Amino acid sequence: MLLVYFLLALVFLFILILKFKVEPFISLLVTAFGLAFLVGLPIAESSQVIAAGFGDTLAGVGILIGLGIVFGQFLAKSGAVERIAEGILRVTGIKKSPIGIAMTGTVVSIPVFFDAAFVILNKVIGSVTRKTNLPRITFVTALAIGLIVSHSMIIPTPGPLVVAENIGVDLGIFLIAGLVVAAIATLVGGYGYGMFIGKRIGHNQSDLEEMEEPEEEQIYKKQISYSLSFGLLLLPIVLILGNTISQLLLPDSPVSTVFSFIGDKNVALLISVITALIVLKPYIAIHK
Repeated sequence: MLLVYFLLALVFLFILILKFKVEPFISLLVTAFGLAFLVGLPIAESSQVIAAGFGDTLAGVGILIGLGIVFGQFLAKSGAVERIAEGILRVTGIKKSPIGIAMTGTVVSIPVFFDAAFVILNKVIGSVTRKTNLPRITFVTALAIGLIVSHSMIIPTPGPLVVAENIGVDLGIFLIAGLVVAAIATLVGGYGYGMFIGKRIGHNQSDLEEMEEPEEEQIYKKQISYSLSFGLLLLPIVLILGNTISQLLLPDSPVSTVFSFIGDKNVALLISVITALIVLKPYIAIHK
């Protein structure tokens, strides 16, 4: 019956968020209290149990969420996210740009939250739509799937970190597995389904007209390089992977001791934020 109650709680949660547009945090709290009632938890204890669960979760990922938001903002405000997208599109070419957009979403969503990354990369979608004459829905699907799959599967995003900690798996191994699954899912769901739905639906004239309207461009102090953009994106990932590799190849050595500290998820992202604060200062946008 616990499994049945859990499934009912999930359905109720989705209805609150998707159907009635209730704020997700409020929906989660309401669902949690409802589930506590169904499983027979004493009313007087339910609030304490929910608060304790929230506190335990926050203790595991709270610092990381804060650092992740700061790190993502640095990359966005310096133009690094846009350069990452441009670099990937240069590799795939215009004709295969849906693959480039899908993989861009997969990469960018590692440090940047889904909603922010989607807004930032929406300009890229408009540009490649005009250049390729492919339906806009193809690129929207490719980007959305790439972003959400990466955000759900690849650490150091909060969701996968919570899962990894709850099941007690090594973060480096979890990262490698997440990368493989995310890449396959992005290609099948983002590119494959994006091309399929694009052919079925076709162009949306209102979207094309909206994209033709001139937009005020972001003005940066300096244009950031591709190497620096990708380097900063990969920095926390490399540090976390370094910890895993050093523990496997050089256990109980000075190298593994150092990486056990700098490869910790919180420390790795803190190092990345401090690095971004220093090296991205000359590139931060002046205004829009």
